[in-house]
Amino acid sequence: MKLSALKNHLTSKKAKGFTLVELLVVIALVGVMAVAVLSAINPIEQVNKGTDTGLRSDTEQLLGAIDRYYSVQQYYPWQSGTTDLTHADLMQTWDLVNRTCSTSTPTGSVCQLEGNGTTSGLSGYQPFLSNLVNTNEVKQGFRTRLLDATREPLYLYYDHSVSGATPYGCFKPKSRAFALEAKNRCENLGSNPTGAPFDQACYGDYSANGSCGFSDAGGTHICMICLP
Repeated sequence: MKLSALKNHLTSKKAKGFTLVELLVVIALVGVMAVAVLSAINPIEQVNKGTDTGLRSDTEQLLGAIDRYYSVQQYYPWQSGTTDLTHADLMQTWDLVNRTCSTSTPTGSVCQLEGNGTTSGLSGYQPFLSNLVNTNEVKQGFRTRLLDATREPLYLYYDHSVSGATPYGCFKPKSRAFALEAKNRCENLGSNPTGAPFDQACYGDYSANGSCGFSDAGGTHICMICLP
């Protein structure tokens, strides 16, 4: 074969490129790999886990600030003083479905306990977040974040009549990972948990159905994450 003929032959083969079938096969393989990666990562679950991690961090920070306030003042920031035992307890029944920061907010949530600028807090209770800000236990930005109507509220529980009692902070998890943590903790307590705050954090939603649900599955029976 002459050199010019060989050159023309190679150029002709190179110009042809991929066939349509080859391109479709490649596209199909890329699609399968993309689906596999997304299934493994589950971006919605990752976002929800990030939200729950933030709620856990806020709960830990809030409980730490409350403990520091008590160690100095010898009463809790929602009380008016050491003799104010009438407003020592936070033991209201929680509604595990309606959790918005509004006039219908369930009693016991941080929003209703504090008031949010539009609605006042619980009658007789002190604006405890403001008291924590005024004593430099938390920043004003932290108070603002906790009272944001678009976020998942935090709930507080305290029973001063129990020896060695400590305040609990709870929230409703959005991710399956955190919901599973709450589910395991509730189920380890038995079918009808008793003792603060789990008789309410696992309230009815667990005992009536035998299990905690998952919010991403449309479940309304979601057990709560409680700290400490």
